[in-house]
Amino acid sequence: MRWAALALGLIAGCGRVGFDAVCLTGYAVAGTGCYRVDSTELSWLDAEQACEADAFGAHLAAIEDAEDNATVAGLLITAGINDAWVGSTDVAVTNTWRTVTGSAAFLNFDVGEPSDPGIEHCLFIAANTTMHDEDCPTPNDFVCQFDGSPPDHTVF
Repeated sequence: MRWAALALGLIAGCGRVGFDAVCLTGYAVAGTGCYRVDSTELSWLDAEQACEADAFGAHLAAIEDAEDNATVAGLLITAGINDAWVGSTDVAVTNTWRTVTGSAAFLNFDVGEPSDPGIEHCLFIAANTTMHDEDCPTPNDFVCQFDGSPPDHTVF
C-alpha cells in the first residue's frame, strides 16, 4: 500500500538521487537530491516524523558533505528562512553526530558550538551554512529529503 502511494506521488526528472532520478510531489531537485523546506515549526522528532510520513525513503535532510551543506543552506535562503532542523543528532551517543540514515554527519559548527552537549542533541543549519546544536523539543522549521534511504531509528 505504501509503495502504491509512493508510485502515485512520484514525478520524473528530478535529478540524480541515487536510484532512478525521481522526486516526490512537493519536493524539488537541488544539488544531487530531492528536498522540501517546511516552515511549520515542529520539534526535531515531529519534523522527522512529518518527513517520513511523505513516503518511504523520506526523512530530515541528511547532510553528509560540504555540497549537501551548501545545497540545504541555499534552499533556506530561497525560502526566506533563517534556520531549520536537519537530520543529524547525537542523542544515541553524545558528541557522535549521525544522520537519520545512520551515516556520519558532516559538521560545520558555528563558533561556540556545540554549546550544550549534554542537553542539546539535535542539529539545525543556518542560512549562512553554519550548524548549531539545540534541544530537540524546540520548535523550528525543517528540511526534508527524499532519496529512497530508510531512516535508521537506532540513531534517534
